[in-house]
Amino acid sequence: MKKDNLIDKTTDTQIRVDMHCHSTFSDGTLSPEQVAKNLSDAGVKYAALADHNTLAGLPSFRRALTQYGIGFISGLEITTEHKTHVLHLLAYGFDPDYPELSALLRKKDNNKDPSAHTTLQSFRTAAEIIELIHRSGGIVVLAHPVKTEPNLKKLQAIINELQKHGLDGIEAVYEPNSLDDEENLLEIAARSNLLVSAGTDYHTQNGTVPGMNIPMKQWKVFRDALLQTSSDFIPGSALHSLQKPKKQKNKWLSFVINIFLPAFLSLVLFIVALFVFLLPYFEETMLDRKRENIRQLTQVAWGVLHEAAEEVEKELLSLEQAQTLAKDRISAMRYGIENKDYFWLQDTTPRILMHPYRTDLNDQDVSDFQDAQGTRIFVAFSDLVLDKGEGYISYVWQWKDDSDRIEPKESYIRLFEPWGWIIGTGIYVNDVQAEIEDLRNYIVIISGVIIITVLLLLLYLIQQSILLEKSRSEAEQLLLESTERYQTLSEAATEGALFVYDERCRYANTVMYELLGCPSDKIELLGLHDVFPDIEANKEWLNSLSENHENSSQSMINGVIKRFDGTLLSCDLTVKKGLNDPESGLMILVRRSVDLSEHTGTYVALNRLLHIPSSIASDLADSIKNAYQVNEVAVLCKKTSGLVVSLLENGTSSIAIAYMISIISDLVLQKIIELSINEIGNPPTPFTFLTLGSHGRQSQTLFSDQDNAIVYKLTGKEDKEAVQEYFLKLGTMVCDAFEVAGYTKCIGKMIAGNPEWCKPLSTWKANFGEWIRNTEPQKIVEFSILFDFRPVSGDPELASELRNFIYSEIQDTPFFLSQIAQNALLFKTPMRLFGNIVTAGGKNHPGLIDVKTPALAIVGFARLYSLKHTIRESNTLLQLDAIKSLGILLDSEHRDIVAAYETLMRLRLWNQVLAIEHNQQLDNWINPNQLSHLEEVVLRESFKEIDEFQNLIQRDFLA
Repeated sequence: MKKDNLIDKTTDTQIRVDMHCHSTFSDGTLSPEQVAKNLSDAGVKYAALADHNTLAGLPSFRRALTQYGIGFISGLEITTEHKTHVLHLLAYGFDPDYPELSALLRKKDNNKDPSAHTTLQSFRTAAEIIELIHRSGGIVVLAHPVKTEPNLKKLQAIINELQKHGLDGIEAVYEPNSLDDEENLLEIAARSNLLVSAGTDYHTQNGTVPGMNIPMKQWKVFRDALLQTSSDFIPGSALHSLQKPKKQKNKWLSFVINIFLPAFLSLVLFIVALFVFLLPYFEETMLDRKRENIRQLTQVAWGVLHEAAEEVEKELLSLEQAQTLAKDRISAMRYGIENKDYFWLQDTTPRILMHPYRTDLNDQDVSDFQDAQGTRIFVAFSDLVLDKGEGYISYVWQWKDDSDRIEPKESYIRLFEPWGWIIGTGIYVNDVQAEIEDLRNYIVIISGVIIITVLLLLLYLIQQSILLEKSRSEAEQLLLESTERYQTLSEAATEGALFVYDERCRYANTVMYELLGCPSDKIELLGLHDVFPDIEANKEWLNSLSENHENSSQSMINGVIKRFDGTLLSCDLTVKKGLNDPESGLMILVRRSVDLSEHTGTYVALNRLLHIPSSIASDLADSIKNAYQVNEVAVLCKKTSGLVVSLLENGTSSIAIAYMISIISDLVLQKIIELSINEIGNPPTPFTFLTLGSHGRQSQTLFSDQDNAIVYKLTGKEDKEAVQEYFLKLGTMVCDAFEVAGYTKCIGKMIAGNPEWCKPLSTWKANFGEWIRNTEPQKIVEFSILFDFRPVSGDPELASELRNFIYSEIQDTPFFLSQIAQNALLFKTPMRLFGNIVTAGGKNHPGLIDVKTPALAIVGFARLYSLKHTIRESNTLLQLDAIKSLGILLDSEHRDIVAAYETLMRLRLWNQVLAIEHNQQLDNWINPNQLSHLEEVVLRESFKEIDEFQNLIQRDFLA
């Protein structure tokens, strides 16, 4: 376990840092990226990679730290000598591109010495190294002092000598140090007025955790030393980094070698890979997929036997009745394109129990039955399952129901041990080979077209190479001119932008650097209060950041920034919090203060405009609640689309927008129910009005129809017909009024105005029980939206009682979940080889793809695991949160699924908004060719994520 360093015991505000880490570029065992990840996991806020005598790992380390939100400090550990001591000097905050330092390290690398600890004393002394690091803009710290010299008096003498040469600090907070050593080193640092560095000398993750806690005051002293080091940086100088390149001569041979030859070799490799590896792989994969399909189908049919056996165990059926029922069910099961593929049953005798096409063999002993090759196939089946329980076997058999045609066949068979029965189904080898041949021909044709196209392109490239070379200098000149124009625009900007996360500055634009007078490589060392000091002018708005999480942004306010030189500058600030997560960071827009007294009217009007979306939502909800007639509600509902447009344009989460649409629908329904009850009188018994489907899941779009139902309770004393008549009348009135408000009725009439969806609780229970126990697979799609019900009006206890009953039935009927799982796998992502999106709109929607169906695949995934684990939420996002909390999904997997759902919902909403703007019919079909490159990439990643969780369903429910 990591020891508690002395500083951990102080009461000061602390920060976790690690200024001493190593990677595989020196003597560490982890890559810079892995070191960065471990630092993030350990909660480190700032870090330096101090590899021995090399800077090679710094670029990748910096990129990784940026990804994890950790502050980067350039670091290096240089091994040298001072008199008789071998010293390790830690350099921080220097310019990694400083020519003299780069040349020194390259000279060491050219020695090709495998040891990472090779000293540099043959090039520079310790004093010269300190001077060099100072010239490169850095500071120098003595690494692990006690390890260098255990005797404190001698160590003090060495430090005194090095301090004369400019040593800035010592690594007093060092993980391997004992508490006594640490206390002594802290005293030496205080006595000698030296900086204190903290590090772990992190090399490997075996038994060690990176990061050391030090007081914030101690850290700021060290950080301020980094900020005060000299630098040649000029704010905005990054724009000057493109120097005018030297003119290159035309070189035909160079183009042939650099363009044609690599492309030609790539083409050859492509052809080899295609015919030697890919085609055989595809063929084997297709065969494996066919085998897997018949295995899964056999599992489903085996479940019928298992369910029948359970009926016997529960004494609901006799053994003979259960077996007869199972035979009849399996005999009727068909699949395949022609719906002629089948299952058969036999026992281990062997004796045929049921064969749908060879009824002459039923109830016959087939021990001596041989196929066309002379194999006693039914004996072979029996031997296989008795040995392994299940497996694949090849033989020849008649073609489906054609007894005159004999074909090779491969079947999957499985033993149902309680009854000693064998169940199986198979594929015909010729069918598979025909599909493989079609695939092979298709790939060959496509590959041929690609190869010819690439060859033509290569010839064109060679032809154009001379012209390209001649135009190089002109293009470079245009690039320089473009850079200068960009620089001019950037310098002309009057508003600075600063992004702050976790109270640390992460990014600033050029104007902000100029306002601060701060080098770009120092910005991450600054905290929020370093830029906006906690003085009277800033106190009010700084305090509001921690107190008010409801507002995502604030209007313009006055404040003060502290410049890099310590001077204060009065500014106007606009603080914007994360739109979806108040803790996600701050965007602070800064401009020099101006007198707004002459522009008060314009300023106030603009501020009101910026708050239109939230005010409209609030006003719309209040107006619906206060409406007196259905027509008023209908007029108000028409404002929803305008509100959605405004929210989308302001970057609001599509999931939040769908939730808002659903809340508005709730308010509309509640008002309509209230008005209807006022008209026809109070209900005779308790009832609840349920919303189903997307409304029940609170994920409505602008193209969602109404799915709803009524559940009422009978006590036995009422007039059942009168009660039914009342609630049916109520349901009809509500659904009609809901349609007037803009919510079209479900095509399948799954609405409360339909007698099938307006029933007493006892009937609903009976219906759900029947659906769960006996629903055929094709009916699962129809009934799936019923499981997303949510009470919107009336007594919610009726909905809770119904949900409790459903979960109880599902627990008693596990086979039902496998049917739900099969339904969840119906969606196949429209992706082909190389990740291309395939359009499948058919005649009605040519060249388009449906973005609702993949969203429903995510819904089906969440619903399936919710039913299995008794998760009582109907909202898909809440279901996914619960699934993650159960450990079924990793945090990263949960984020990916939610991101995919968000993407698909956003595409649906934008598509519907555009349809409204162009007076077109609303739907969920989009043209992939009209997507931006980023949208297309995100959509492809969403499809990949759906493939991943479908594999999870396959493993958990159908394996």
